[in-house]
Amino acid sequence: MKILLAASEAVPFCKTGGLGDVVGSLLSALRGLRHDARLVLPKHRAINEKRFGLRRLPYRLTLPLGDGDETAALWEARLHRTAPVYFVDAPKYFDRAGLYVDETGRDFADNDDRFILFSRAVLETAKAVDFRPDVLHAHDWQTGLAPAYLSTVYRHDAFFIPTAACFTVHNMAYQGLFPKDALFRAGFSWADFTPERLEYFGQMNFLKAGLVFAHKLNTVSPGYAQEVLSDPERGRGMEGILQSRKQDFVGILNGLDADDWDPARDEHLAAPFNARRAERRGICKRDLQNRCRLAPEADAPLVGVVSRADSQKGLDLIPELAEKFLPEGVQWAVLSRGEKGIETALGHLTQKHPGRFSATAAFDDALAHKIF
Repeated sequence: MKILLAASEAVPFCKTGGLGDVVGSLLSALRGLRHDARLVLPKHRAINEKRFGLRRLPYRLTLPLGDGDETAALWEARLHRTAPVYFVDAPKYFDRAGLYVDETGRDFADNDDRFILFSRAVLETAKAVDFRPDVLHAHDWQTGLAPAYLSTVYRHDAFFIPTAACFTVHNMAYQGLFPKDALFRAGFSWADFTPERLEYFGQMNFLKAGLVFAHKLNTVSPGYAQEVLSDPERGRGMEGILQSRKQDFVGILNGLDADDWDPARDEHLAAPFNARRAERRGICKRDLQNRCRLAPEADAPLVGVVSRADSQKGLDLIPELAEKFLPEGVQWAVLSRGEKGIETALGHLTQKHPGRFSATAAFDDALAHKIF
């Protein structure tokens, strides 16, 4: 089967949260099942061209946006030397320090245009490289317009006749809500601005676009699927749409890449170990303490946190919890980037409790492995 994945982030290229982990691992897993799976990403500034061996392709995309056109170049790399990954190079939109937010932690003001452009580029990339997918698999609101384009703007395009769309929601709270004029910049019409399609309380909803137009829908676990179907607090206003598409909606539990995270073969660990050599975990702990400038105490309880700095994930609770347990000799190693207020609070704890608390606000896959 030919499968084209579309996402705004993927390990090892770029990541802010679990979305990146899942997409990168899924691509490898599908290739392992002998599907011709490929991935399209924005070419963010954070992606290291030399490290990943990116090469520029001889194609240039023309992408309608509002009353004019934007252009984008294409680059390619290979994940694990076999899986093609295409990068949409539009510096005006993606050559930035952050993936979604600026240095102050605020969403980029033009995130609507950025991901209108990217969603359109996903389909144009498939045409440029002559990859006709059986399935377009889009992830989260940043690619929610791709299934909508497939069913509207590209519905008469013979290239996509065999293509069905699957849309995965990793977190219902992030929906891509923008003023209604984004509808026209995206190339849709008033006929699409209805409660049954793209409109949501007078705004345009990119997540809703994926839920409405994709042929199949899924989310990150069976439990979460039930929650967003029945609990308005979890469904975030989308529970009605999900109920109407209940037959097309399933929860599939996120898996673990057993190769990437196997501690017996993890290249990021100071002393890879298995069940028969569990004592080597002590070496790994000392290495993590050294990396995070924590006191080299072998018996100190060590709390590890790898998560997006987001109050929805409970990261705003850490300062209070840490202050409670630090006097008991507990150490903290936190890798978290996101909301600026939370990042600042964690940074203050690092300064206040040197050797006991360490917070790193960055994308650092090696450190994530050490903490896990």
